[in-house]
Amino acid sequence: MTLVGANGDADGRDIGGFMTRRFSRTSAFICTAALLIALGSTAAQAADATPVKETGAGVMSGARALHLDADALAVATGMSVLDARRTLDEQQQAAQALSAMQAAEPARFAGGWMETTASGVVAHARFTGDSVPSSALAESTHVKKDLAVVNGPTARELADASDAIAKTTTEHDNVVGTGVDISSGEVVVWASPSNTASAMLDVAPALGSAELPAAVNEAVATVQRDGIRVQVRAASASAGNQNRGGVNISSCTAGFSVYYTGSGQRGLLTAGHCPNGGAYAVTPNGSLSYSKSTWSELWNQTTDMQIDVLASHTPLNSFFGTSATTATTATGTGTAWQGQHLCHRGVTTGYSCGYVQSTAFAPTWSGACNNTTCASTFVQVSGVNLSNNYGDSGGPWFIGGTAYGIHMGGTLGLGIWSVYTPIARLANFGASLVL
Repeated sequence: MTLVGANGDADGRDIGGFMTRRFSRTSAFICTAALLIALGSTAAQAADATPVKETGAGVMSGARALHLDADALAVATGMSVLDARRTLDEQQQAAQALSAMQAAEPARFAGGWMETTASGVVAHARFTGDSVPSSALAESTHVKKDLAVVNGPTARELADASDAIAKTTTEHDNVVGTGVDISSGEVVVWASPSNTASAMLDVAPALGSAELPAAVNEAVATVQRDGIRVQVRAASASAGNQNRGGVNISSCTAGFSVYYTGSGQRGLLTAGHCPNGGAYAVTPNGSLSYSKSTWSELWNQTTDMQIDVLASHTPLNSFFGTSATTATTATGTGTAWQGQHLCHRGVTTGYSCGYVQSTAFAPTWSGACNNTTCASTFVQVSGVNLSNNYGDSGGPWFIGGTAYGIHMGGTLGLGIWSVYTPIARLANFGASLVL
């Protein structure tokens, strides 16, 4: 497994079998935009001036893109196209129901996730107290729901435990991340292949050495921390730790068009760890002919995003997601729930999809959060058909026309897990998605 950092000057060093590559953040940046952007100094001039050869075949609706996402899901899973479309529709309804229950009972909502079964998608929600709130029972009656009083730690308690473990394991070569599995009610620590035992020793300061099991050389080791179960899992032996945004090939991917709510200034959203400035294209495979500048950046314990202003184009309300030749109209933003099917696009690997594994994940690889400890606020996605590689950082996470996040990193190759910053972090910039 290769662990890739993204801070400091250009050099490479091997540490215990892990390679970190560093780049200068002032070096030239090549950003291949995953957006449809219009040529011209003003929005009025843009539509007439955009070269046809660089805009692809046009723009599709979010609904059409969702159908294409379902077609890809059907191919990947073997289910019928009709069942795949029904699954994605039911997942969106389940996500809306979970968000509504959380908003209605913020003090008592203890966690939620969705599960795709043979009979449909089920929204699971847990609450504190003696009984399930009546508001939850009344919410979204058309959605299959499993509602119960929590009999274990809450999502907040699990996230606090994940944060404590991340604090002790950040920059440790044996541990690449820690996150919450709300469905099983445990914290999962991801270890590099064959290093489960060493990872457990790294985790020990957060657990208390007395709680360590006698043998920890299995693929999975489980211990207790203050009544919370902690599972240490070995990551796939075929995977390496993935990109720090263009470190290897000096490139990143842009995600969505955004604007500052105060001034109206538009820009491209990408990953904060990507170098500043540089060039961009107007299609995933277009020529890198235009310059851009970084307007603002947040690369810290909760956010990995930056907004770039374009010299020659006005960002429009569309992005290259499901298709590399026809852009998708952006229809809104979404909050992911564990078990939900999402997709992403990167300049290197293209389009691939997976299932949300954790909505409270803290990366611990070197330089993940700009030399601070990452909080358990990122989202982890995994899947046998999910693919990541160098240069994918900054790309969009979506389903149909709904934006979910900006790609940060993960494991390298096919059949892996990856991490993104939730799109809700745009609020920290005072910015919103262009719709």
